[in-house]
Amino acid sequence: MTASWKRLINMTYAVSPELLLPHLPAGVTLDCIDGKAFVGLVPFSFENVAMHRLRIPFHRAFPEINLRFYVKHKLGRGVVFIRECAPKRAVVWLARKKYNEPYCCRKMQEKVRMFTDGTFSVTHTLFTNGIKNTVEVTARTTPVFPDKNSYAHYFKELELGFGIAHNRQTMLYRVHHPEWAVFPVVSYALNMNFGAVFGEKWAFLSAEKPVEVSLVKGSAVTVEPITPLP
Repeated sequence: MTASWKRLINMTYAVSPELLLPHLPAGVTLDCIDGKAFVGLVPFSFENVAMHRLRIPFHRAFPEINLRFYVKHKLGRGVVFIRECAPKRAVVWLARKKYNEPYCCRKMQEKVRMFTDGTFSVTHTLFTNGIKNTVEVTARTTPVFPDKNSYAHYFKELELGFGIAHNRQTMLYRVHHPEWAVFPVVSYALNMNFGAVFGEKWAFLSAEKPVEVSLVKGSAVTVEPITPLP
């Protein structure tokens, strides 16, 4: 698959590792810092989607919001998805049917607004069970590369994705893209019912403050075919 992932909001939360162990695929370990594991709320724009170079009508661009956590393997660092929300039923059906990815279909939209003071805002809206959820970040328009020792860098440069197939086997895929710059964040606002959107287990995140908020510029990406974990 080829696509462009643009304007990725990354809100990172520190959590107890025990919360993530039931979701951990075999063969990988949690990526912990000072005894804490991390989950990320990541809304972004999925654009120019093509499968085997074929464009799918009416499915070339759409928003997505996912909740993911961070893991390690001898091959490198990566992510595991807890839940992925998208507004396209065909995308959701294919991801669940073929790859057992934890997708759900929700009414969603992304809105970008430019301001005259050199800033812009990105707002994602998601509806579930009649509840309106919003994520908004305002940032400067000139992108920069964050310090390589920062959380902003650590949680955006990830090449591997891991999942669990229908037969419970751990699956692996690689995502290729150049190093991503970030737009310096000025402010953010979050009105997210984590329990309603991602499951009651994650309801406590509604009252938590993220340890890092980034707005990543993004780029074109190439996703290699999914294979069993060696």
